[in-house]
Amino acid sequence: RDKATTKCLVYGLYILTALQLTLTFYDAIISLGFGFGNLAALSKGNLSFLAAPLLTGTIALIVQVFYAYRIYVLTKWRIVPIIV
Repeated sequence: RDKATTKCLVYGLYILTALQLTLTFYDAIISLGFGFGNLAALSKGNLSFLAAPLLTGTIALIVQVFYAYRIYVLTKWRIVPIIV
């Protein structure tokens, strides 16, 4: 019964989270699996070194904006979503 935009937002967030998880697992396999016993492989940053903070920030921003929008829809006040 949800709107199509809400469903698209949830699916988009799911895809972003799956992408972040995939990048993290890829780096773990490269560092810990293929680089087993090689200490230099642990200090080398691959994809998740930069992608994890960017994706985490993007996902958090989208969720917070949606949450503030839902509060605005329920209360019709502009002050409460700004505080959130």
